[in-house]
Amino acid sequence: MVGRRHGVAVSSGTAALQLLLQVLDVQQRRVLMPSYVCTALVHATRAVGAIPTLTDVDPSTGNIDVVPADEGVFDDCAVAILPHMFGRLASAAGELSTRMPVIEDLAMALGAVGAGGSGVAAVCSFYATKVITSGGEGGMVVTDDAALAQAVRELRDYDGRVPDRPRWNFKLTDVGAAVGRVQLRRLPQLLERRRMLAARYDEASRNWTAVRPDSRKGDIDYRYVVAVESGRLDSALTAFGEHGVVARRPVDAPLHELLCEEGSFPGADEMKDRALSLPLYPALSDADAERVVTVADRVLAPPTGPEFAR
Repeated sequence: MVGRRHGVAVSSGTAALQLLLQVLDVQQRRVLMPSYVCTALVHATRAVGAIPTLTDVDPSTGNIDVVPADEGVFDDCAVAILPHMFGRLASAAGELSTRMPVIEDLAMALGAVGAGGSGVAAVCSFYATKVITSGGEGGMVVTDDAALAQAVRELRDYDGRVPDRPRWNFKLTDVGAAVGRVQLRRLPQLLERRRMLAARYDEASRNWTAVRPDSRKGDIDYRYVVAVESGRLDSALTAFGEHGVVARRPVDAPLHELLCEEGSFPGADEMKDRALSLPLYPALSDADAERVVTVADRVLAPPTGPEFAR
């Protein structure tokens, strides 16, 4: 599926990233990551004593911008964490790999063509809301480097090992592994169901003011994210909620805001101001998907179109 020789199962995607960063020995060094991303990247980085270093994203995809406002941000970074946001393959892998080692983050892109095949390693998450789950929690490190994989195995379990370095209880349970194996066999069907739901939303979106970026062949539909008109996001989220549809910000807040970082992050700021995620998951029924479309047709209609009564 990913095309790597070695996989080490662990208790979560965050644990996978923390163990990998520990093996790469990035303590007190800078780790590059996008500002518009889950806070798990910051927690894993700080857990190993490294320094989160933020860069901007391309607002048309949510992925790392290879030409950020401050290109000096790439200087002196020990490693880059490269998420493929919302199932869209990030194009920055080649450019970043000429500057530093790259860790691919597959939390939102498992099954996308080409995802996980570059860089020193990749990390996966099997949390309940991810592409596949191992019963609620789980993760994996995948790599072609046998020594790196063995080093991760040595750190994920402290039992019976010399306490010569920080070791952890980050093993995936047997039950979790069994669930994950069943989910893995179902991956093609799960991805196809996501694709069908996204296609229905695409059809309906012709009547919306919100825009969904074009996808690349081989991407997956992990989330259905649209860009609403500037200044309309809060009211749109409220309107969806009032009519029984749970639409969300795909990322609660950019990291540069949460960490009070100085600098220019216009792409992340635009995503914060405009990005809206509609419900999309394999268990969503056709009837519920039609309910989402009905509400979206009103909430995301042009200003002259029909609106729900308040």
